[in-house]
Amino acid sequence: MSEAEEVTTASWLRDRLLVRVGDNPSYSLRAFARDLGVCHSYLSQIISEKRRLSPLKARQFSVRLALDAEGRSELFSLVSQDHLGEATLPPSPNLFPRPSQRRELALDLDRFRLVAKWYHGAILEFLSITKGRTKPSTIAQRLGLKISTVTAGLKRLERLGLVRKETGVWIPTANDVFVVPDQLELAVRLFHREMLRKAEKELSHIDPTDFEKREYGAMTMAIDVSRLPKAKKRMFEFRKRLMEYLAGEQPTHVYQFNMQLFPLTREKRASSIKRRRSS
Repeated sequence: MSEAEEVTTASWLRDRLLVRVGDNPSYSLRAFARDLGVCHSYLSQIISEKRRLSPLKARQFSVRLALDAEGRSELFSLVSQDHLGEATLPPSPNLFPRPSQRRELALDLDRFRLVAKWYHGAILEFLSITKGRTKPSTIAQRLGLKISTVTAGLKRLERLGLVRKETGVWIPTANDVFVVPDQLELAVRLFHREMLRKAEKELSHIDPTDFEKREYGAMTMAIDVSRLPKAKKRMFEFRKRLMEYLAGEQPTHVYQFNMQLFPLTREKRASSIKRRRSS
């Protein structure tokens, strides 16, 4: 299992490139550079961490990507971290946070990472199984992570108030964490991308005893899209009931349950509808 990546300016840009490639497989790094208004070689050096993104370029990227306030804050915070200790940086109050704002922006970045990286939820669930009586090394071994990743994840969860440390023991402070997708849309997409890759990896297991511990199912169906809002509510309630049932009295393992519902048919183009009416 590959190590989960900490968010940097380079990884932040790579994630956005991956999202675009996911939407359009023919999309390339050269196309991304064009959309950002920079040359291909410059962007390549930034993403490969051979060069730092300047504050001026960060502002340009935020405009080109049409980032909302949260996206701008995250990018500017990452660029600011890259340039810490550089006395030559010109002051830019519109780009970098004032000291009173830095903790708030850091928490925004933590929330993004909490949603985007699958292992935060897994750590919380594992702590609930062991009642906190476990070491980071044990969590790392059971979840297939590096100890440094688990330690960083625990500290992030602590900053967000989801765990606390008492006499050397990590204690969860929340039973369940729910995310509103509209508030962290990119992070949610990245999370599901990671989970789909993990599900694909699990499908490669050929040992029948391993397969008995998993369940895969799918349906292709014709639907009335006007019923989608109520269907989504039913799916949400089902997930909650299933979680409560499987937890039982003494949970022993951490599992992942995914649901995807998406259209296979495409919307009719307005131009084709007009042509049909005119004929």
